Amino acid sequence: MINDSENTEISMDEVTYKHQAMEEVLASYKRCLLTGTFFDDFYKALLGMSPTIREKFIHTDMARQEEIIKTGVTYLLKYFCNPGPLTMQKIVDIGESHAQAQYDIPPYMYGYWVSALMATVANHDPLFSATLERNWQMVLDHGISAIKSLYI
Repeated sequence: MINDSENTEISMDEVTYKHQAMEEVLASYKRCLLTGTFFDDFYKALLGMSPTIREKFIHTDMARQEEIIKTGVTYLLKYFCNPGPLTMQKIVDIGESHAQAQYDIPPYMYGYWVSALMATVANHDPLFSATLERNWQMVLDHGISAIKSLYI
């Protein structure tokens, strides 16, 4: 089970920073989606990173997978800032489906996933910058850490 309620005090500056970062990432994501080829290009990048990754997708319906990843990325983004019960459950569902008993996506593979996503964002978002990349990383890392924690 994911425990997302740490007993730490968060300053208003941190809340404002997280909110601002999230808004920038959402705007970037929307710009990327407008290109129409974002997920095709993402999968080309991801599948080109490792033969092991390519093997995981051998029998995958990539049209269906594109719809699945759109939903998954949306929940990863929502998970960053005050997720509700549905978002929490979706992250658990993703983590459980990617665990050893199902898709068997070991934690180290998420580094490839993030690298491919960041490269694709950089190619599709005309406003991409080092700051925006840090914000994307921060937002994604939060949810991916939760997903990786469910790998058993």
